[in-house]
Amino acid sequence: MNQEVLLQMMRATIPRDRALLEAFLYYQAEHFDEDWNSLIRQFLTNKQEINKSVQVLHFETAVSAFVQASPYDTAHDLLTYTQVFGQSGLQKLDKLSSSEKDLVIEVTLFNLATRFQLLDSNGHYQTISPDSLLQKSRGANLVNVYRVANNLADRISRDIEQFLLTYEPELETGVDETVLENEETVDEHKTSVHQGISFREEGSLVIASLDVDLSQLDVQTGKTSHLPAYEELSLRRKFEILTYFDHIRNKRFKVASFRRGDFDTEMEMTPVFEGEELLTYLEADGSPYELRRTLTRVEEKELEKIGQVIRIENQEKLTQVGIELSQFESDQVGILLDAAGRFRLKNADLALLGGYPKASVTQLALATELLQMGLGHEKVEFFFGSQLSLEELRQVAYAFLHQELSREDAEQFEKDKRNQPDLTLRDWKSKLEKAETKVVVDEAFEVNPLVQMVLDNYPLGTLVSYKGQDFEVTSVSDARLNGLIRIELVNDFSDIIEQNPVLYLRTWEEISQVIHIPKPEPKVELDEPDQELNLFSFLEEETSQSVNEAVQNIRVLDPEGSEKGHNDTDLEDTDNQIPEEEVVEIIPDSPVTDFHFPEDLTVFYPKTARDKVETNIAAIRLVKILEAERRKASPSEQELLVKYVGWGGLANEFFDDYNPKFSKEREELKNLVSDKEYSDMKQSSLTAYYTDPALIRQM
Repeated sequence: MNQEVLLQMMRATIPRDRALLEAFLYYQAEHFDEDWNSLIRQFLTNKQEINKSVQVLHFETAVSAFVQASPYDTAHDLLTYTQVFGQSGLQKLDKLSSSEKDLVIEVTLFNLATRFQLLDSNGHYQTISPDSLLQKSRGANLVNVYRVANNLADRISRDIEQFLLTYEPELETGVDETVLENEETVDEHKTSVHQGISFREEGSLVIASLDVDLSQLDVQTGKTSHLPAYEELSLRRKFEILTYFDHIRNKRFKVASFRRGDFDTEMEMTPVFEGEELLTYLEADGSPYELRRTLTRVEEKELEKIGQVIRIENQEKLTQVGIELSQFESDQVGILLDAAGRFRLKNADLALLGGYPKASVTQLALATELLQMGLGHEKVEFFFGSQLSLEELRQVAYAFLHQELSREDAEQFEKDKRNQPDLTLRDWKSKLEKAETKVVVDEAFEVNPLVQMVLDNYPLGTLVSYKGQDFEVTSVSDARLNGLIRIELVNDFSDIIEQNPVLYLRTWEEISQVIHIPKPEPKVELDEPDQELNLFSFLEEETSQSVNEAVQNIRVLDPEGSEKGHNDTDLEDTDNQIPEEEVVEIIPDSPVTDFHFPEDLTVFYPKTARDKVETNIAAIRLVKILEAERRKASPSEQELLVKYVGWGGLANEFFDDYNPKFSKEREELKNLVSDKEYSDMKQSSLTAYYTDPALIRQM
């Protein structure tokens, strides 16, 4: 039996199994303070092992004392206390009929009697028995009845347990002692009858006092702390304090304003709002991604309920296509939930993933990513059966995505590699193509003069520098789109499906700015004012910068003590003019402090496209300031610099002059950097793909 069948039976929409409902009645009486969904799942899991509890201790006296200490004059036993305590809440529940409300009270009493061992030898409490409850529940919606009864029993049981912490049974006393005690009580009453307990707020604390402080409630955590003087109070005084604190909790810890928003396609998660303010995002498994503030226990439970709904929705998407989640390990289930709730894969894609319960986490994650990128099922299935290494699978995936390899080719490569362990995919493809290095030029556009110009200057196989890295030119062709030229560069793979650069450029000026043949770097003349530094170069060349700054800090003193500006003469002139008796003062650099990354990087880097753009521009602005002031970055400035994430994945949207979304930021960036720097940024990779965190952890 699954959870849905049990719930339908409890709602009386299908025929009921009396034995099953009786077993559930006993089970929920033992576990009424647990979350409802968890209670249902645990019952279905453990229903064959459920045993009725054996009563060892009895709390009739203690519970009776609790009732007598309550502020309700009409309450004289647990039944009347429960009726009085629960009546205000039950009156607001219009969905419950009057008979269902009466049943709520009786189920609550049965739960409390079970918890505090008040049942008689037959398992009854007064006139309440399992048989009577099942008889009265015919036609009732037991889901609503049990949930309300469990909440009510949980609330009352916590009050009783709090009372029992300080309860001491009264001992029998002689007549003389009783008279003496009564006299002392009268005297005490005369002095304190007009003195009430006062409550005040200090910061996050609500403090109860009566001459001295007695107890305090932390409104942020909802926790109560009793002070020594509290132990000397009468039961009625203690109950007064606890009741007031409960009132404060109910007033301040309401979470009715928590609201689930629509799925955020950019964050790939579901937002939760508090009023109109964003509180957090919930992932596909229902867990919170990043909380904007600390939650109370009550709020945590409310957020957990929303998360459970999201998890159940995504689980249902998987079960609807025939996936049995019990066949998968927890890490695998997490990937499947992401496939359904985060990446919103089609049912056919989900069914494909569900057909491989023995697949590794890496295989599932890689297959999920490839399905999201549109790879066909036939090729995706190759990764579930392949014995190739992860590095080789990356290369096969890249070739699949670029239509450079069929599944039959991949299977043949794997077969050949078994016989030749040192064989690489690149070498195998070269042999397949008869090791011919051909000029890849689209014949239909061979007359394009710009294509020929590029080939004349950068023949195929030429080693060129692009963004500070060396690549090999493998293809030059007409892109057949808006006069663009397509240039393919290749070097080693670095990520799961990291693509080698494919550049789309329009003019020779753009091409010559983006790629060039590496040349030995000329010696840098320190005093040349027009020298243009690469953006962030000082972060990668600390040693070179330290030398520069040391030279820049040299001051030459003339015999009269006046200081010559280091910009008044060039370095050679200065060296020639320094007499032997003159003193050269070198101002040392302050020590460099390395930046240390935090342990948890999940919230360190910017997330949304706008956050990334704003962080990039702020980091570039800081670099310009540091260059102008000729100094190193402070620790706080270092943190901003390391959050620079580049323009990969942002280029298409940010550098589109017809897109008004980032028009202000584009103008600001143009004012900050040179034309060459702006052009370099504009040519950032156009194909930035998602890599699942679980996959990265496996690597």
